[in-house]
Amino acid sequence: MTALGRLCALGFSLLAMVAACSGAEAKDRVSPYAVGINLSYFNDLDAIWENYGIPEKLERMGVRVLRYPGGEETSRWHWDQPGVNGYVDVWNPNHLKQNWQSTWFPQEQWAQNEAFMDVDEYFAYCEQLGTEPLLGINMSAGEVNKRREDGIAQAVALIEYVREKGYPLTYVYLDNEPWHKHSSNYYLFPKDDYAELCVLYAEAMRAVDPDLKFIANAFEAGSARNANEVRRFLDIAGDDVDVIELHYYWEWGRSTWEMWISQQPMLNSSQWRAPKQTKTFSEDLDALRKLIHDYGYPQIDLAVLEWNIAPAKSGEVPPTPRQTALMQSEMLMQFLDSGVLMTAIWPTFWQVTPPEGDANPQATVSDVSFRSIFEARPPYATTPVYDMFCLFAGVPGSRLLESVFEQPGIYRQTYLLDDGTSLVLVLNKSGQPQPLALEGFAGRTSRFAQISLEERKSGAVDPSKGLVLPGYSLTRVEIAPGAR
Repeated sequence: MTALGRLCALGFSLLAMVAACSGAEAKDRVSPYAVGINLSYFNDLDAIWENYGIPEKLERMGVRVLRYPGGEETSRWHWDQPGVNGYVDVWNPNHLKQNWQSTWFPQEQWAQNEAFMDVDEYFAYCEQLGTEPLLGINMSAGEVNKRREDGIAQAVALIEYVREKGYPLTYVYLDNEPWHKHSSNYYLFPKDDYAELCVLYAEAMRAVDPDLKFIANAFEAGSARNANEVRRFLDIAGDDVDVIELHYYWEWGRSTWEMWISQQPMLNSSQWRAPKQTKTFSEDLDALRKLIHDYGYPQIDLAVLEWNIAPAKSGEVPPTPRQTALMQSEMLMQFLDSGVLMTAIWPTFWQVTPPEGDANPQATVSDVSFRSIFEARPPYATTPVYDMFCLFAGVPGSRLLESVFEQPGIYRQTYLLDDGTSLVLVLNKSGQPQPLALEGFAGRTSRFAQISLEERKSGAVDPSKGLVLPGYSLTRVEIAPGAR
């Protein structure tokens, strides 16, 4: 919790707290990029976005950042060949016959394939939605294929193209998970290579556009408090990197509803991390921020550019979509509490079935719809994850006045919008109905929206009577400005 949040939580009524904190310093301003999503250029098909109202739905959801071309696909992506199947590095002859993707085209059709989202379409959607572009750079292909100079030249050509087209671009992320020791990861960068390449790529691209800001995914989330590792990266690349990003997938291989309920508050826990090393997400981010500051780089921001509830143990039933949405909401609240520059949940779409025709019959289909924003099959309905995000609409760019987790399992945050509207977000993970007193706002127009395990509902609320929060629910109360 921020110092301001602790101060505002001590004995103030909600109305008194809003009045006392409305003059908060700018440091408690929520980043305008605080709520974002990951795209996947070969899953976010043109036909889906154009024919199923995806931009309009994302606008209602309050998305402020679009990360493109996605996560791990960035490490294989060649921006000037947009028709190539996802996860295929065209410089690598061993990749050309991959056939596990649900949206798949034979190699002879790649040059003519226009089904996938290309760079121009991506920037057009950013403009339509008013979102901040976040563009990825493939550094892995140059290393895997021993074509480092070609890799740097390809990155420079992308920035030149963006500038020639007049597209607005500030933030560029430098590849994806270079530290990940897993078969799904394309290239594990040895020793200091990633830090050194961050410098080489950043300097080459800044020669084209000196105003670019570069984001490095330098650390696995569990080791981000390793002082030696952090210092080593900063010694090499600290002057060339503007943001350090982390990826958080809660409890990979053992995520359960029961475990989430038992954590009061939610922890960045993992089967690979000792309990004594396990803190909340906010505490982990605060610790990394302190290390970066202490080592002389207070200007470096933090971001969380992939996050979600991880898959359950193989063969076990995962949390339901509604359960997942509530679990995700606590992660997002902690990220907002920590003051990160950006977040981007993964995925929006994954392993989609095309609108016309069937998915590739050879595809290795892993249904992640329970934790994605849209379902993977027509008509691509929104999931409870979407409903959860809608409750955070308007939070980016507001002021965080209060953030407090208190027993019995109530996580409450209060935000003040520039027009004087107050937003109160309350997660009730106690399992029992809990009252929310609003008597100080009598006479002010108030509305609520709520998701629970049973339903989604919204309506007017009488502040003099308050509101009852169902067990296991997330509630948003929007209170119109009062007389000054």
